[in-house]
Amino acid sequence: DGNGECFERGKVARGLEGKRAKRQLRLAILPFHQRKSLQGVETMELGIIGLGRMGMNIARRLARASHRVVAYNRSPEKAYSLANEEPKVVAVISLEEISTQLAPPRTAWIMVTAGEATEQMIDELLDILNPNDVIIDGGNANYRDTIRRADKVDARGLHFVDVGTSGGVWGLTEGYSMIVGGK
Repeated sequence: DGNGECFERGKVARGLEGKRAKRQLRLAILPFHQRKSLQGVETMELGIIGLGRMGMNIARRLARASHRVVAYNRSPEKAYSLANEEPKVVAVISLEEISTQLAPPRTAWIMVTAGEATEQMIDELLDILNPNDVIIDGGNANYRDTIRRADKVDARGLHFVDVGTSGGVWGLTEGYSMIVGGK
């Protein structure tokens, strides 16, 4: 509905208008369950799938903010390298392990190339995840693809959140611009 938000270290910038916008943001942020207090700061856990430049730095930034990240990449050495570098990262070698490493409701954030790679990843996750789990698409897809994917995920009882992500080389240090949408 045109309302954009950004979050820094798990804190949401307020200013949304309307109940629907607030609900959308809650779905995007709150289902990152497993919230524990760490020196008064809320933490979360989620799976990051795809450790290219953007996915790697998003996972790194979340881990440095004391969030638990379960990292998967089709070439596992990237996940292991990140886990060796960041103590809050757990590397896994299969998508199935994301399901076992995260407590329900699980959140899996896909950071692979927009298009067919994202489509395949969503299909694989639909076979692994359970109702009420959340799939986040960070691949900057065409809105028509996003609407179709959201319907497909919703039909299986899961939640779908589209997160258009931008940050370039400054994302790791300065943060990412994110446009969040979903039901």
